[in-house]
Amino acid sequence: MKTYVNRDQLNRLTPQIIQRGNYASPEISVYLTDGNKWAVKDCSGMQPFLKQIIGRRYQNREISIYKRLEGVEGVPSFKGIIDQDAFAVEFIEGETLSRKLAPELLNKALDNLEKIINAIHERGVVHLDLKQKRNVLVKASGEVAVIDFQSSLFFSQSPLGRLIISLLKGRDKAGLVKFKAKYAPSILTPEEKRKYKRDLILSRFWPFSHLGRFVRQIFKN
Repeated sequence: MKTYVNRDQLNRLTPQIIQRGNYASPEISVYLTDGNKWAVKDCSGMQPFLKQIIGRRYQNREISIYKRLEGVEGVPSFKGIIDQDAFAVEFIEGETLSRKLAPELLNKALDNLEKIINAIHERGVVHLDLKQKRNVLVKASGEVAVIDFQSSLFFSQSPLGRLIISLLKGRDKAGLVKFKAKYAPSILTPEEKRKYKRDLILSRFWPFSHLGRFVRQIFKN
């Protein structure tokens, strides 16, 4: 895979920061070069120990997943490794799902999202963070892009790998059902309605959901 720019070249460009990094999280920025926009994930600013055991490891896995998903419509194309701390993917313009979108656009977007999820699963990848609407971008045409594969996992097409995929892909499907229930409930199938109600009940008793909300509240204060 060709490396399009090195660190010195990157430092001479002026980025638009999408997510500011810190000691435990990578920075995500958009760069414009040669008329193209790239999204760059960069863990160089992380605390050295965390960068070594978490930052680089997660990014190497994410790079592998982007390569595995090359050619899947709706997944940003991988553009290259900048150095051991940063890589670039195609930057996709879009907005998150919301009720401000026209109903026909929402319906098209959700239908497109389901196709992308199925295509991702066929490549042996589970996203695992599709309940976060920031990871689903809707273009003006109604086409959808799925981004941020940091939490994702991939498995071989062996019998064991296919079994694990079948067990985990329900989490991605639950994200789709959640979006349908919130933004276009009329297109929910009877089975999806039952699944959504069941997930709502289970989430009330799932300890990690409460822990996650508690941690987020601490960092807000």
